[in-house]
Amino acid sequence: MSSAIYRYILMIAVSFLIAGIIVRVKAVWAGRYGPPVIQPFYDFIKLLRKSSVISRVTSPIFALAPSAALGAVLTAATVVPIAGRPALIHFNGDFIFFAYTLAFGKFFSVLGALDTGSSFEGMGVSREITFSALIEPAFFIIMGSMAMLTGHTSFTGIYSMIPAASHDFTQSGFFASIFGALRAWSDSELLIPAICGNIVLMMAILVEASRMPVDDPTTHLELTMVHEVMILDTSGPDLGFITAANTIKITLLGTLITGIIVPQWVAPLAGVVLYLFMLTLIAVSIGILESTIARLRMTHVPQFILGATSVALIVLAVLMLGVRK
Repeated sequence: MSSAIYRYILMIAVSFLIAGIIVRVKAVWAGRYGPPVIQPFYDFIKLLRKSSVISRVTSPIFALAPSAALGAVLTAATVVPIAGRPALIHFNGDFIFFAYTLAFGKFFSVLGALDTGSSFEGMGVSREITFSALIEPAFFIIMGSMAMLTGHTSFTGIYSMIPAASHDFTQSGFFASIFGALRAWSDSELLIPAICGNIVLMMAILVEASRMPVDDPTTHLELTMVHEVMILDTSGPDLGFITAANTIKITLLGTLITGIIVPQWVAPLAGVVLYLFMLTLIAVSIGILESTIARLRMTHVPQFILGATSVALIVLAVLMLGVRK
């Protein structure tokens, strides 16, 4: 249990570094040096030291929403396996608990935005809810398919089966564990579903964290804002909580990707190294993506998100064909 707590703390701490890497990659791509990778953590501490400005027309829900959003993300993180090891808490059907805990946090974020009485923030809320509703089926289809393939209904159980430990590297050292993971994946029948699952989860990061091409986190153009418009009236520690929740959400969904790639039988040190390496690759990929493509037109965003559902349906179709055989 103590080692699981340490890995949980590692994931939360690494979240700010992942956000910093994304900003740094975008700066380097634009020909600038950019801020240090720990700048998001400095910004978070700075916001905590400020005071909040709360409108008189808001109710206590507005003040409660940021804490509920951050608490929901931290709670959802407890059921996610980290660095190739079991989650802090795991039980049958915990991936459903994961999805709806995040939905609970988003629900309070939406209430907080609507509580201001601003039609502008209401516009952002409608977009945010629409995009989240469209990506949710893709997540459940891919996780349901992986559950059928492995015979488990929890993240820890599913990830313990991908890939199966079919080699003698499971009891070896650091480098042998990494090499064994690559060998096991090359022979695993779950390779194609895992690749499709990673594509879906990567698209989920872009949607849930409001990244390009779904949303531009740096824009201040009123007609194109989604997530940013929802927090225009939030300041001080409340803004810090919402920003931290969004930052941790990137790492949380990225951890699900690494869980598919890093098997649970690798050596502990090798698992941590692979975990951090994969998260860095995800952060660099997001930074490059946001530097090379433009934001989609609002009418084209649903088409992009439904592409994730199409990929998930491919996995389900292949699975059902295999079952019939």
